[in-house]
Amino acid sequence: MLILFKKKDPAAIEKLKELERNDEMICSTIINILEIFKGAYLSSQIEKNLLQVEEIISSLIHLQIDSGVQEIFGKLSASLLKNGNRIGDIDEVIAAICLAHNQNILTRDSHFNKIPDLSVLSY
Repeated sequence: MLILFKKKDPAAIEKLKELERNDEMICSTIINILEIFKGAYLSSQIEKNLLQVEEIISSLIHLQIDSGVQEIFGKLSASLLKNGNRIGDIDEVIAAICLAHNQNILTRDSHFNKIPDLSVLSY
């Protein structure tokens, strides 16, 4: 979502505006923030994109990895592996962070629907 917002994807921008209008708390996992920094450094206009990243993330609540996330990740990842439903370590960490902080996930990645108890919002 953050990457699409940064790329000025109309659907992503509209969804964020809708959340703001509804006074929804807008958060991001630390993993997603790391990903958009990586994207800025891979771009041809690093300084410009770093400024945009800083602007975007300054208004977000940053969901961190803590001991609750660690345990949820271990349990979740093991369960997905046993059931043949892996979605990848990074996305499993993102899901664990959302679960630990009782947050929905807003994404276009349908594989998050494989995560029990995770509320997935699409746009």
